[in-house]
Amino acid sequence: MDALISYYLPKEKKYHIRNVLYSFQLQNKKIISAFRLSANDGFWSGIFASDQIGIIRKKKQSEATLDHTLPGNPFHYSGSLPDWLEMRTRVEGQYLVPLKCGLIVGNRYTPVKSEENPVALFSLFSHYRMLAARDEDTFLRKLAMEKAAFTESVFQRLAERGEFRYPFTASQKEWYWHLLSRQLSIGEKRFLLEEFSRNNFHTMNQFYENSLKDEAVYALAGRIWVEMDRSRFEQLMESWLENEELWPWAIKQSEHLTESKICLDKMIKLFKSPSQQIDVKYFIPALCASFPQGSSEIKAILTAGDSNKMSLDLYNRIADGIYRTSSSAYTNELLVFLKNNRDNLQLKQSIAYPKILLYLHRANCQSGNRLLIEYLEGVNRIPDSIIGQQFLILFRNVNPLCLSLDDALSILKTKSGIDK
Repeated sequence: MDALISYYLPKEKKYHIRNVLYSFQLQNKKIISAFRLSANDGFWSGIFASDQIGIIRKKKQSEATLDHTLPGNPFHYSGSLPDWLEMRTRVEGQYLVPLKCGLIVGNRYTPVKSEENPVALFSLFSHYRMLAARDEDTFLRKLAMEKAAFTESVFQRLAERGEFRYPFTASQKEWYWHLLSRQLSIGEKRFLLEEFSRNNFHTMNQFYENSLKDEAVYALAGRIWVEMDRSRFEQLMESWLENEELWPWAIKQSEHLTESKICLDKMIKLFKSPSQQIDVKYFIPALCASFPQGSSEIKAILTAGDSNKMSLDLYNRIADGIYRTSSSAYTNELLVFLKNNRDNLQLKQSIAYPKILLYLHRANCQSGNRLLIEYLEGVNRIPDSIIGQQFLILFRNVNPLCLSLDDALSILKTKSGIDK
């Protein structure tokens, strides 16, 4: 059983905690265990706990600085902003963050970006702190409808309260459709796509269908839909692939459609059509799946001389597509490609490069193994390398017992007959 817990202090006339989500385990109608379900470290939880509001100002070509608080005098924040906050204040403007004893409260939320009068906002926040527990939900929903700058922070607070843990009521569904009828930010759309999928995917299915036609979130919407209901997704894409206006959107989901023979045939038919004008990169998964002995179109791309002028996204898709195949049909073309791109730093810093090398390793290509060893020795010198960790995950698909980059190097050198 889940419940929102509040504890009011009558003498201080304030809440010690308010609407904190707990889960209780019952036995014979008695509580035998309880634990807190959410960290409550979002923006509005921070506002509730705060004693000041920090104002972060970001100007063109300068670092974001926390230089003022409400209430109070101009304030100089000691030290730089946390990395997570720096990442979320890159766009020019004024941001608001809750402070407690001069320190930023909360962690990894999206700060509110608003040019509204800070004094008026401080009054709003003061009112929020004093709300009765039963009134918080109404306050948040009204605020999200009236002030677009606060919408994402409201979604995050509703999630803390357990909003997305259960199927929506009719009134909740209606409220979200009112919000979805207006222009939401990319962050807000992504948040709702993730949260709706927990218990309301089918209830909000039209939102997912609309998102498949949204350039900003079509990839996320497709991934979630496939995880939730692949069969229905494939049926929808079958119909879209027959529609003159919708097939370009369906092609963008090609990586999820290679298991459907009907979809695969339709995609190849579109690829061969002289009237199709969509970027070839979206057809790569279909080409890889349809031609297990190698696609002549992909081979031509790999052996093109001036590959630096081609899209890195295209090479990422090719690397991903051929890595998923079990054939060694592209070995020779990939060696030509790597030779042509030996000075392409952008490629070598992307995940496409190790995927290509792993494809060659899996094909028992000694030249590929030597390049992979050289690549790994460089990556292994970088502490906590993200690309190194991504490589390790991929390498374990081929060598499950590999625990580290050092292990990977040892395995590769043994297979290549190189003295360790």
